[in-house]
Amino acid sequence: MLLATQCLRAALTGDSRAAVLELASAALDGDRLIADEGGGHLLVAVSLALHACDELRWNDRVLSSAMAHARARGSMMSFATASLLRAASRWAQGRLDEAISDAQQAIDAERYGWRHFLPAAYGTLVMLHVDRGELQAAADCVARFDVAADTGSALLAPWHASLGRLAPVQRPESDAPEHFSAWR
Repeated sequence: MLLATQCLRAALTGDSRAAVLELASAALDGDRLIADEGGGHLLVAVSLALHACDELRWNDRVLSSAMAHARARGSMMSFATASLLRAASRWAQGRLDEAISDAQQAIDAERYGWRHFLPAAYGTLVMLHVDRGELQAAADCVARFDVAADTGSALLAPWHASLGRLAPVQRPESDAPEHFSAWR
């Protein structure tokens, strides 16, 4: 657990790429993170660090493995979190169809109680549709998510689409730093 946290901290504080990847490799040694029973929160840290280092293929392999493990265990929380993370990784690789599918899988898990990163999942899906020029689909996605009803999340997606126009949404009640946004 500590290695995963150190890995993300190193990435966020500007440590060298080599140092971050060494911590990621150590954190991923064995199946500790892939078998994370806590909804994938430790995996989030390592995945974000790998993404920051542009290790997108490695990140994709780790997340695909985590999703398979979560599916086999029947852990919807871990599966949905890994789906969202993989959507971001695939988006960065230009694999938009697959990224949309992964983001939608994460959103679909809301019916089973997954809300940990729901704003980020909606924000990711909206921006993916925008990247594909599907502005009506982006607006429809925004219409499905009630920002006012959201109880908060560690990663906010502060984007609101209205008739194809995107504008930041201010969340003054949030403790999250302003620089948190949909991953890209």
